[in-house]
This record gives sequence, C-alpha cells and structure tokens, in this order.
Amino acid sequence: MKVQFENKVMSSLLMFVDHEVTQKGEAFTDTKSNFFKIDSLFKDYHVYAAPFKQMVSDISVTGSSAPTVMTGIYVDGDGPLEVGNSGFDSINFMQGQLYFKGETDPMAGKTISGNYSIKDFNVFLTSMPEEQLLFETKLTLNPKTSDINVTTGVDSSTQTYPAIFIKDNGGRNEEFAFGGMDDTIINARAIVLGDSMFSLDAVCGILKDTVRTNMPILDQSDLNLNALGAFTGVNYNYTGSATGNYCHIDRVTVSKNIANRGDFNNLNPNVFSAFVDFELHSHRYPRQ
Repeated sequence: MKVQFENKVMSSLLMFVDHEVTQKGEAFTDTKSNFFKIDSLFKDYHVYAAPFKQMVSDISVTGSSAPTVMTGIYVDGDGPLEVGNSGFDSINFMQGQLYFKGETDPMAGKTISGNYSIKDFNVFLTSMPEEQLLFETKLTLNPKTSDINVTTGVDSSTQTYPAIFIKDNGGRNEEFAFGGMDDTIINARAIVLGDSMFSLDAVCGILKDTVRTNMPILDQSDLNLNALGAFTGVNYNYTGSATGNYCHIDRVTVSKNIANRGDFNNLNPNVFSAFVDFELHSHRYPRQ
C-alpha cells in the first residue's frame, strides 16, 4: 500500500506535537548512561537499549540550553564511535536503541555508553481505544536520570510515560471551490499522560496554543531514517524540513477529568490524563 494523505497528516502531527512540546516547553533532560543488550527483532542485528525512551533527535530545538543529540557512542570509554563504523549501523531515537550489524555481535563483552537528551514526554501513534490505553495498558514510568542503579535497557514492547499518544479520529471532505477543490477535515486526538498535574497542564497549554497556526506536512524522506526507523548519519531538522504543504489547525479543545466509563481495570492509578482534540483543515484536489 502506498502512503496516502491521511498517513502523512498523522505522522506530521506526531512530529509537530513532538517539536512544539520539546521546543516551547524545553521538555528534555540531558543525561548519560550505558546501553544494555536486549533481544533483537531483526536478523543479523544486535540491539543495545538505554534505560530510557525516547531520545531527542531534532537538532532544530533551541532554548536556554540546546539538547544533546547523539551521533556517536563510547566503547569501553574510547570514542566517540560514529554511525557507520565498526558495525555500528544506526540509532533509533524513538526506541532509545543502538543497532549493530553482523553475524556475530561486534560489541560482545564491551561496555557501551553515550551522552544524549531524553524527552520529558514521549510521543507515539496509536489506534487503541482510549479506555484501553488509559486503564488496561500497563505503563512504565521512565526512571529518573539521576538513578545510577539502572542496569537494564527498555525493550521495544514496553510503553513508558509521560507520553502523548496521537490518534486519528476520522474526518470528511467538503466542497470548497470550483474545479474540484475540497476542504479535507481531519479530526485527531492527543491522549496526554503525565506523571504530575503540573506537567499535564503545561503540555495541554502548549498544544492549546497551536490553534489558528499551520502544521507542515512532512514527507517520509524529510526524516532521514532507514527502514528500521533509525538515524544513519544525516541529522533530522524539523524546522528545516517543515516547508511546503500544510494543514491549518482550526480548533483545539482540551478535556480533563476523564472517568472510567466501562468495566476496565485501572492499571495506571498514578497517571494524570487529558484529551487534546485537533480539527485540521487542508485545501486539496483529492480526485485528481
């Protein structure tokens, strides 16, 4: 299946929300850690994971202090070893993982470490029902960066929070102009899960203030990622890539005090939650 307009909008909304929260909230923390081997999902790849996810990858984020975007690692204290050398294939910032390629593990028996910034809020795409995500999905709190006793990496299946889950809630096409131009309306929801009311309110405020702004529509090539969704040496720059077509954010609504409306077991009693609903508009020719 080829990538369609709806796919581009949802992935672009994820990157937009990620940039807005990280930039305006300076929502990142500098840290350093070892990386620990975990089970690999890919043949001939060896995976080492940080104790946290996700890592900041956007070099356009600025502020009183810019985040540390990892481009290299240290092996037994020596380095930095850059991507593309000694079997070091790529960095998956979204998963907090390093990929090494080879029939045998080139890093076996060695200590791998690195300097990077972790996001205060992870950002994911989801298709799960809200109640299932809020109440029946076990979420793991990202450990504190000051916890020096962490000795394991986070595997790919673990859902960590604070986090923002982006979901497509449907939409419609309405006639807009002669010649076949439609106003494509997309309804999307951000499910915000915080570890405190302060952080929840801060993120909801940042997202609410995006109303009546334009959200750039990114192409997959703008992300500079390989087939595994990982960095291979070309930096990702959101503001440098966010050019061309866009969606207009016409309406943003924040909802809190979310109750358990079904027969669900609440596995996350310490999570502070809110919904942020977006109404996006794009003028396009869908039948051409």
